[in-house]
Amino acid sequence: VYYIDPATPQKWRKYIKQGIEDWQVAFEAAGFKNAIIATGSSEVNLPNIEVDHQKVWNSTDALELNEIPKKLLVIGGGYIGLELGSVYAGLGSKVSIAEMTDGFLPGTDRDLVNVFEKKHPFQEVFFETKVENLKVNKKSLSVSLKGKEKEQKKSFDAVLVAVGRTPNTKELGLDKLGISPNEKGFTEVDLQRKTKHSHIYAIGDITGEPLLAHKASHEGRIAAEVIAGKKGAGYDPKVIPGIVFTNPELAWCGLTETQANKENKKVEVKKFPWSASGRAVAIGENSGVTKLIIDPETEVILGGGVAGKDAGSLIPEIALAVEMGTTASDLSLTIHPHPTLSETIMESAELFLGGATHLG
Repeated sequence: VYYIDPATPQKWRKYIKQGIEDWQVAFEAAGFKNAIIATGSSEVNLPNIEVDHQKVWNSTDALELNEIPKKLLVIGGGYIGLELGSVYAGLGSKVSIAEMTDGFLPGTDRDLVNVFEKKHPFQEVFFETKVENLKVNKKSLSVSLKGKEKEQKKSFDAVLVAVGRTPNTKELGLDKLGISPNEKGFTEVDLQRKTKHSHIYAIGDITGEPLLAHKASHEGRIAAEVIAGKKGAGYDPKVIPGIVFTNPELAWCGLTETQANKENKKVEVKKFPWSASGRAVAIGENSGVTKLIIDPETEVILGGGVAGKDAGSLIPEIALAVEMGTTASDLSLTIHPHPTLSETIMESAELFLGGATHLG
């Protein structure tokens, strides 16, 4: 298997551009029999804002840390905007967030988001707000923010555009091989990560949501195993954990309470407040929460979430529980070390069964 960088002229791109219809001929001419396409995604741009990479940044620019602006506006209250905004706030910037919806992380479990909203590090937050106009001056940027009820002008030293990502499929020329991305730009694949051609695989952001590195790594492993001839290799996860690396961290997996309500699924939601966790109180993280989504008839864990310190390190236990069909009884009878934050998962399960050890 060869790694092909789509940004560099390669024989692979040359043969595609020539419009060779027989993919087998093209592959053999280029020197390989199988290909894994993993071209990732790029930042979504806003039509009325030009990213100049000097004062107006995308997420790649923000990661280079060329400067620490005194005042930074982040456009977008999703995970990228919140993570990078939190980094710059920690470095001393006065960070403001402009988000079109009525809260951080649209679509994410509100019990988790509420924990972050109470402790976020941002100077100002503008919900239900659009950036109408942005003017780059010599020393600053003038920004017009149009909210639900009023429009106001603010001055910033830099602006970060973080409104999402889009798959890198447009410039690949895959249509020459009969592989056309869908209406959202994603490449359709089967359980083995094969495209319409059995020797062309696709993984990562170009195959669809969620656009997460660990999902891409798992897909790459599956594709490599299939190519190597491993029988039974296939992509069939029950859950893919999502994590927002802010302070506090937010993490979730499987069925959410919001999804359950939309789908009219009968579930029981059990939330263990970290104010009842000795470990959380000792380290000053008592505002956190751990929650489980449980089938009331079978006790099977269907999903869950954690908001608080090291949430990303706690969510794998819930993910494993969902994958293995674990019940609330299984979790409650698994002895968790004390005092640890992991106990909050056990005690959330105990709540389903009638009462938690450390919650009166």
